[in-house]
Amino acid sequence: MKKRTLLNLFNIFLFLIFFIINHKAVASDKGVYIIPIKGEIGPAVSAFVSNQFKTAKDLNCEIVILDLDTSKGRLKDAIKIQEIIINNRKSFKIYSYIKSKTESAGVIIALSSHKIYMAKDATIGNAFLLSTNNYNISLWNSILKNQAESTGRKGDIALSMADYSTSIPNLKIKGELLNLSAKKAKEFGYCDGVVNNMDELINSVYRGKRIFYAQKDIKVKLSEIISNPYYAMLLLLFGITFVLLESSIKSYKILGTLGVLGISIYFTGSILSGNTVWWTFVLFIAGFILLSVKNYYKKYKFIGTFGFVCLCTSILFSRDLRQGIIFLSASILVYIIDSYIIIKYINESELLTNIIFKLRRKKLIN
Repeated sequence: MKKRTLLNLFNIFLFLIFFIINHKAVASDKGVYIIPIKGEIGPAVSAFVSNQFKTAKDLNCEIVILDLDTSKGRLKDAIKIQEIIINNRKSFKIYSYIKSKTESAGVIIALSSHKIYMAKDATIGNAFLLSTNNYNISLWNSILKNQAESTGRKGDIALSMADYSTSIPNLKIKGELLNLSAKKAKEFGYCDGVVNNMDELINSVYRGKRIFYAQKDIKVKLSEIISNPYYAMLLLLFGITFVLLESSIKSYKILGTLGVLGISIYFTGSILSGNTVWWTFVLFIAGFILLSVKNYYKKYKFIGTFGFVCLCTSILFSRDLRQGIIFLSASILVYIIDSYIIIKYINESELLTNIIFKLRRKKLIN
């Protein structure tokens, strides 16, 4: 009887130990949340990051990994994301992972996290602020330096990523921007570990099974597409071409609708990615309206001239200055080529004229 009692007590003891260990394991398995931050940093990206930190909190995660691959971005939104990360440092262990490169606004994001991990071929640096405002440049440089120092890193290295005038012996000369490889970054304290991929990083910082990946919303996806200058230019040029074709062959608004849609997506994406502000789109619409009005009041040539100036100004300021000049030049060139083709071939094409005539006749009969 005594032996059976002791055996039962021993079994209960084992059960309690197993329960406690299992309970602790479950409690500690709070999860890891991966947030992708890609391309240019603009309002859509900063809003996305803010929402994803809230989601990570709702899921009771303890680790947040920022998957970085950034190019340029707006100062305002870079600072906003920095503040979001700093405000969440007590709630999460925040790690940045650089698979390919992190430049410009992405540098301050990486420096704001607890630790930085990089792939073997990844780089970090080139954080110069493209601005004519000396105050903004000075502000950006001091933010980078102070943020690096607040996380125990050398501030002069961060400053050298944004300031051409600085120099560091055996690392950077004046007139260049500092860009660190993974090996160099680890050597100078700007990388806490070199990993092959995201899975290796997750396995090194987390042993549980609750792994969540943030899903990009439509704003971020559109922002990423438009931040690619090739896609953006295609949208703009196709939009202009379709609008010109509509004005010539009257396709019952099909081509016109496609043209307006392409131009609208171009400007909307540029606004979301932080490349421009809303007034450029308004200016483009105003220019388009003025050119349309000019067709009815042909003796008032200044209306058409003013409309053309509005269109050119809106395209010029829809990107940064260098890209704006390229986009404007391409738009004018496409406009000239399209106009020539329409006048030379489309308007003089008997086949096309007959097709349009039959379509219009059919519409009138119906």
